[in-house]
Amino acid sequence: MSESEFTVIIPAVKNAPILKYTIENCLKLINLDKIIIVTEDKENKFFEENLKVKYLIVENGTFMSVKRNKAVKLTSSKYLAFFDSDSYPANTETVKSAITILKENTKIYAIGGPDISPPNQNFWNQIIGLSTKSFLISGLRNWRKNILPEMYVPELSSSNLVMERAKYLEFKGMNENLYISEDTDLFNRIINRGYKLFYSPK
Repeated sequence: MSESEFTVIIPAVKNAPILKYTIENCLKLINLDKIIIVTEDKENKFFEENLKVKYLIVENGTFMSVKRNKAVKLTSSKYLAFFDSDSYPANTETVKSAITILKENTKIYAIGGPDISPPNQNFWNQIIGLSTKSFLISGLRNWRKNILPEMYVPELSSSNLVMERAKYLEFKGMNENLYISEDTDLFNRIINRGYKLFYSPK
């Protein structure tokens, strides 16, 4: 396995059509090793016959932190790319670009990109997406909702996140006792140890 290869991890509750779209886009990523979907839904495994796609069924109500940690243990890929069931990479080189940055700067422990609404949504979803770009709605995190220049940041989004597997495990992954803000907790621990989070529009 090439050290540039990576595993995409997607925690989900239902295998909904939006998840199918996410998987389709992730399968186009350059240097992809495999995709692990950790889901509570035993039905609608859209890509079950694809050798690059693995479904892991978990109990109803399993926390997202637990789902991500379980998937990490199932892969030996050097790098991990996290998306949500309703998020997807903007282009085929998204993860490749992130890995290049991680290789160049070992102080960067996690890298992410814009967490923005996709195109071709209905009117109300477009309005909601535009509103989240405002400081009044998203507060100090509003930079995540915009395409901005590369910079160090205090927080990223687990819906668009790349890390080296060894560094994820160094911090024992996400806190499985947390129902929400499990990604924020991980990012705080990384920063408190003197390492960096990096945002890139790529």
